[in-house]
Amino acid sequence: MKTNWKIAKNPIDPVAEEYIYTVYRLRDPEKPDRSGNREEAGVYDSKEKAENVVNWLNKKAPDEGLKEITNTLISLLNC
Repeated sequence: MKTNWKIAKNPIDPVAEEYIYTVYRLRDPEKPDRSGNREEAGVYDSKEKAENVVNWLNKKAPDEGLKEITNTLISLLNC
């Protein structure tokens, strides 16, 4: 079973407080949280966008793969 979707905050310019936010979940919760064990659902320029995606994914599509949710994510971000 995969884990819930969550957000990783990555610095672009920490001095200017600029970050990107990656939405991801672990493929195998028994393995360490490393890039090879992550399934990513996009990179966003604001925490609010990433939070909206995480909330939707955890509520509406917790067990679906990325193929199934791509179109919905695109429509969510275009609203």
